[in-house]
Amino acid sequence: MTNKNYDYKNHNTYGGELTSFDFEGHHTITSMASKIQRDFRFDESCKKYLKNKIDK
Repeated sequence: MTNKNYDYKNHNTYGGELTSFDFEGHHTITSMASKIQRDFRFDESCKKYLKNKIDK
């Protein structure tokens, strides 16, 4: 099965860190959402940093 939404040519986001904890089934909906938000904020901060660097 392939994921048609994934662009293999332009992978420009972090996507998060996988740990053994992720596979042990101990996550709650809240902890999963927090992890996703944290990784998204990291991606956004990288985009802002690069934009500021390019604009200078």
